[in-house]
Amino acid sequence: MHEKHDQSMPCRCLFTDTVAVINIGLEHMVEPLARKGIAFVQLDWRPPASGKKALLDKIRKITKES
Repeated sequence: MHEKHDQSMPCRCLFTDTVAVINIGLEHMVEPLARKGIAFVQLDWRPPASGKKALLDKIRKITKES
């Protein structure tokens, strides 16, 4: 048995309180939020070893030996 979803209800009803955002990485992604006064936290995250597999393999080997 399938239930019919009410398409008339906007998604806005899901957010009854203030919305806050955690942005990981690209800083320009929060510019529209800042312009609208929406709270956000910018997390400066980068892939381990800058995403370089050979360097990451070396780091893993060193940490296993420690």
